[in-house]
Amino acid sequence: LWTPGIMLVVIFSWSAFNQARHGIFTFTTNGVRATWAYLAATAVSDHTPGGSFDSVRVAWWDEAYGPVGDRDPSEAEIYGRMKTRSLEVLSQHPGWIAESFVTTVWRNVRAPNYFAAQQVPRWQAFWELLSRICHDRINPLLLALTLAALVLLAVQRQWESVLVLGVTYGFFTLTTGFSFWQGSRLHFPAEMAWSIL
Repeated sequence: LWTPGIMLVVIFSWSAFNQARHGIFTFTTNGVRATWAYLAATAVSDHTPGGSFDSVRVAWWDEAYGPVGDRDPSEAEIYGRMKTRSLEVLSQHPGWIAESFVTTVWRNVRAPNYFAAQQVPRWQAFWELLSRICHDRINPLLLALTLAALVLLAVQRQWESVLVLGVTYGFFTLTTGFSFWQGSRLHFPAEMAWSIL
């Protein structure tokens, strides 16, 4: 109980600081920025004839960071513009957002460690082979085994384990749907749940 309590104190304190400094009561603007820059932009670009991901992002960048009169926008104004654009896409095209979200989650749960070849260059051929095996075979298998284990725990009525492990795995898995090019870093915390499962 102390651990989440301390975490909440830190989160709310930093959010209050951001409110006082920038006029936004939030711990981080990263969630809205990722949704705007990746999820919503992908949803729109995938359904815009002749459009591309880069062209959507460039247009939205100019919109979000465009001047307010004769001055640059504040962090709160940029954040508000990004949030508004993301919510507009969600309200007008929820199916597009859902499709992009599921596709991005599927892509990210299969993502291997793309940085290993750069971190240990002498083993580059090995890491590239391992990356392909992880992406195509191991990581999808881990997903299937994890879900099977959760179902098995539910059948055995081990609700506490289902709740703790399922929420942990589900949270970090669903978080990956908001961003990409993540090289397994966003899904990595889910390992503490699937390794037990």
